[in-house]
Amino acid sequence: MQEEEKRFVQFCQQAAAFCAYQERTPKQVTEKLQQLAATPDETEEVIQWLISEKFLSVERYAQSYSNGKFRFKKWGKLKIRQGLRQSGLTDTEASMGMDEIDQDQYEQTLYALLLKKYQSLKTELSPMQKRGKLYFFAASKGYESDLIRQYIEQIMREEV
Repeated sequence: MQEEEKRFVQFCQQAAAFCAYQERTPKQVTEKLQQLAATPDETEEVIQWLISEKFLSVERYAQSYSNGKFRFKKWGKLKIRQGLRQSGLTDTEASMGMDEIDQDQYEQTLYALLLKKYQSLKTELSPMQKRGKLYFFAASKGYESDLIRQYIEQIMREEV
């Protein structure tokens, strides 16, 4: 086996192990291969091999990332999309993962987060201050403004 082939096989094995541990993006694999001193051509070949062998899938990554951030960290779609973009995915690729989030469950989660936050607020705050704190809290989690306002108003009406 030539030296070039040995390097390729070694990079493939290391990259496959890297991808088997958890879902990865081509950008993450590229960075890992750069650390291992792979040339740009070798990196491209290894990435193509990983895709063909199903070690690497942008769609699978987007779905896994979206589901994980929503279910465990209770992030909104805006924050999830931003995270996917930072991972090197395009808007189209990011949308593949976002489509997996059930809209009813998404809205129920936002409502539950806002209600819990509302109940933790000090009673001496004015209704306007409460609205502001609730809005900032939900916006920092990455939820959309119109949904935030809708559920804040619903919670404020229920408590009156």
